[in-house]
Amino acid sequence: MLPDGHQFFEYKSNRELAEGISKKLRLLGIAHRITVPETNVDNFLAGRVARMNDNNTDLPKRVVSIHSNAGPVKNPSKDWGNWTGIETWFRYKDKESMRMAEVFQRHLIEHTGERDRGIKSRLISQFYIFRKVKKAIAIVMTENLFYNNPVELKKLETREKKEEIIDAHVAAIMEIEGRLLLNN
Repeated sequence: MLPDGHQFFEYKSNRELAEGISKKLRLLGIAHRITVPETNVDNFLAGRVARMNDNNTDLPKRVVSIHSNAGPVKNPSKDWGNWTGIETWFRYKDKESMRMAEVFQRHLIEHTGERDRGIKSRLISQFYIFRKVKKAIAIVMTENLFYNNPVELKKLETREKKEEIIDAHVAAIMEIEGRLLLNN
């Protein structure tokens, strides 16, 4: 609970961003699929990964997992973090995922003007979806500001910042789609 009494639910914010991205992609005629339609916050990771892996399409498969970040604090129920910025994660040693992460990170920073935390990957303790989604599927995870930083949380809750984040994702997808079309 926040000092003013309201609660921030990351999953709701993420779904709102995904829906905004989806709406704009539909208007642009870009084929896509939201693989996390549910709003229940129980552990549905295995089901989500299965939908990603089983998506039958002739189109190239790419996954963008949209999140807000949270930095470590000593006492999460009382402390706010002072972490700031945006970062994009990619699957370790996956060159296509790394290229996608570079495109997403560049657009996120250009559109939002927020601190650039760079692209990241790690061999040890990779995110579940990076370990379980088929290797043939390029995958990135965007971490859009820190919801446990009071300044960044306020930004995350504004329509303006949400639109900047949505537009950055759409621009990155359009760049990646354009590159694919040029290479075919």
